[in-house]
Amino acid sequence: MIKLVNAHDMMIVNYGLLQLKGFLDPFCGCEQIVVCRESTDVHGMEWAMCYGKFKIFVPLNIGMNIIALKCIHFEAKFRVIYKISTSTKRYHVVPVYVICADGSGHFQAPVELTDSGSHAARKRIIFGMRLLQSLTAENLLAELGERSTFLLCRDVGQLTDECLIHHSKMSLAEVYEMDPKMVWKKLAQEFYAAYPDGFDQKKWIAFMACTRHCTPESAVPDSVQTYEQLLKTTKGYFALGKFDSFSPANFLFFL
Repeated sequence: MIKLVNAHDMMIVNYGLLQLKGFLDPFCGCEQIVVCRESTDVHGMEWAMCYGKFKIFVPLNIGMNIIALKCIHFEAKFRVIYKISTSTKRYHVVPVYVICADGSGHFQAPVELTDSGSHAARKRIIFGMRLLQSLTAENLLAELGERSTFLLCRDVGQLTDECLIHHSKMSLAEVYEMDPKMVWKKLAQEFYAAYPDGFDQKKWIAFMACTRHCTPESAVPDSVQTYEQLLKTTKGYFALGKFDSFSPANFLFFL
């Protein structure tokens, strides 16, 4: 039998990437478990198990999702409802990919990665936000006994772009040479001017396309660096902050 420890039939969630935890009882010796959403997935997704225990992620469609889990010996089905929040009072997070006025829009990536443009960046940012959203919900469930997490635009019924592409007026030279607080302040002003609708109900997390890490020649290959050491060799990186002219609830994150 496949047993779930963090989900049940007809469970309702308000985010789109569900983490499932469970185990096989009794352990049948299978090393993989297959998960699929009926009427959506042509082929199931295979996940490795560790002695019959598993942790997997399932993307959800809005509305009813019938999820099937199976190994060679066991199979289980249950229903999960992904429900859009109708509350107008809850804040939601808006991911933004920021491109400088004279920037190419490409992020720093390994040589073997052929696509590092804005489209690829959006896909990675959206997945990363959904993953963080799901892990936040599961951690709070474990600690407090109740799922709670931040909401993305999609989760509050705003079915627009899930990650904005923002073309900044600042040049690469400005971003690299200006004081980080001033760069952050100018970007906050640009966001407010470009996206004024419902600004007070949004929190922003922005990723700079121009962030670059330059490995010093003296660096030992494969050595572990501290966060402080990485900051010294990285340009175009900004930490958590708040623009004082806006409401205290409007936090901006720049990575």
